[in-house]
Amino acid sequence: MSFEKLFHTTSPGDLAIVTGLVDLLHERFKPPITIIEVGCWVGETTRELARSPDHLVYCVDNFCGNATGLVPGEALLKTIAEAHTPHGILKIFAQNMEGRFLRNITPCMGTSDFWREIWPFPVHLIFIDADHSYSAVKKDLGWWDHVLPGGILCGHDYYSFPGVRQAVDESEFGCDGVEGEVWWKNKK
Repeated sequence: MSFEKLFHTTSPGDLAIVTGLVDLLHERFKPPITIIEVGCWVGETTRELARSPDHLVYCVDNFCGNATGLVPGEALLKTIAEAHTPHGILKIFAQNMEGRFLRNITPCMGTSDFWREIWPFPVHLIFIDADHSYSAVKKDLGWWDHVLPGGILCGHDYYSFPGVRQAVDESEFGCDGVEGEVWWKNKK
């Protein structure tokens, strides 16, 4: 089965960095490792986060796309989502997950604000890659409260979007590192 990317890709280098952060969690915790991905689109990063059946990945997304393109000239994900409908994007996401959908990958359709407010338990890792505007990232950083001590809050597009970088740099906790486009903060 081929993977349908719908005009969006994450670099192999950035996927490897995310894999490395998850591997750190295996040194700190025994499985299962719980992960929240805020902004999954059609699941390219999700498949990497859920590569082990010991990873329980919850994917928070409204499947409506962003109003900001990732690179100049790239199709807006919002326009693509309007053509496919949010449920159509969710269906593509489900197909891309192959046998892991609803096994160790669970979609949480809705906004980051909604899910953050009602989230019932702490998690090991939160990966933020949704709306890249300053105000949205600032709010998404509120997921920090749901990270277990020893866990990691991280995200994507640190250098590509000034709003991402500004929100992370201004946060009360800052970040421990940036490699490629991935930033991260370990919770003490």
